[in-house]
Amino acid sequence: VLRPVVRLAEAPFRTRYFAPANLRAAGQDERYMGLVSRYIREGYTLRYSGGLVPDVVHALVKGHGVYVSPVTGTSKAKLRRLFELFPVALILECAGGKAVDPTDGRRILDVVLENTDERAGLVCGTAEEVDAVVKALVG
Repeated sequence: VLRPVVRLAEAPFRTRYFAPANLRAAGQDERYMGLVSRYIREGYTLRYSGGLVPDVVHALVKGHGVYVSPVTGTSKAKLRRLFELFPVALILECAGGKAVDPTDGRRILDVVLENTDERAGLVCGTAEEVDAVVKALVG
């Protein structure tokens, strides 16, 4: 283990890294478009590799960041709850962050799995930033 203690920053620290996955959804969801526009206006650094794991590891290594992968009617969810969402949510929560569903703001680990192929969106990272994303997307 190279880093025995991995923690995400706590408030009042503000992240400057964002990873906007499923960017096609911004064309269909004005709330998501507004969120991405806000990140650009406020000078956040784009960090999007096209993969969940590299983007989450980046946030863990830096100690802050937010990953946003919303779902719309035509931009379906790709991340599988059992194999991607649950493990990533557990790791982020152990590091002091949050992982929630972007459609309703529910904690990922509170969702009961009904099918091994269930898919959903994801917002995860620094707790304060995840709360801000949920407020922007869910209200």
